[in-house]
Amino acid sequence: MQSLVLGGVIGGVAGMLQPIQVQSVNPDSFDPAVTFFLYTRLVLGGVGRILGPVVGSVLFWFLPTFLDSALRQAIDADHVSPELISQAEVGAVRFALVGLALILLVVFRPQGILGSRKEMVLSVR
Repeated sequence: MQSLVLGGVIGGVAGMLQPIQVQSVNPDSFDPAVTFFLYTRLVLGGVGRILGPVVGSVLFWFLPTFLDSALRQAIDADHVSPELISQAEVGAVRFALVGLALILLVVFRPQGILGSRKEMVLSVR
């Protein structure tokens, strides 16, 4: 509960300071993709460990970068037909594959990569 309150306080302070820096507030300045990426990094590494978000951030940087270069090289080497995936569609396919990997992670390992099953068990007393 303390981490939830602390996270809310930090987010609230950041929300107050951000308009001061940019000198304006409009709905377009708050991108839901940023929030999704941050939560993805957190879930990927494991919420219950200190190094979980760090590992999640590194993996979330590495995975799309690796998939992007691998897909582009596969298209250039004719391993993947340009009619199936063009160079312009690589970004969308990359994030679709990352999304599929995240779905599989949540289904088969919901505690994250560094998490343990004990952290996911709720104590009902």
